[in-house]
Amino acid sequence: AAAVLGITMKKKKGKGQQQSKISSTATKKERSSPAKMAENLLIKMEHISDKGNNVDATPNIYSYYAVLDALAKSSGNGSDSTAGIRAEKILERMIKRGVEPTTRCYSRVLAAHVK
Repeated sequence: AAAVLGITMKKKKGKGQQQSKISSTATKKERSSPAKMAENLLIKMEHISDKGNNVDATPNIYSYYAVLDALAKSSGNGSDSTAGIRAEKILERMIKRGVEPTTRCYSRVLAAHVK
């Protein structure tokens, strides 16, 4: 499944602990949109977490906020007309996964709707 998503898992030892490194490959279109790159990485993190492959990949409030913020910024500069709808969907996924949104998360979703 990880190969389908374009994720490479590398394990390395460091200071007596085993560490995992997640790297992803972005398509040309994704590289042109930081919000889309952030959103795709969040999806990959959710997928890895759901499969139980790496609990360190479980998205938290900071992961979700970063993507919501990127979507709000992409909408604000006029480069993404679907940012608001996508931000709402991320907020819904966030709540379903038991991550409680902060006021700042809600404000980023509203900002993603403003052009």
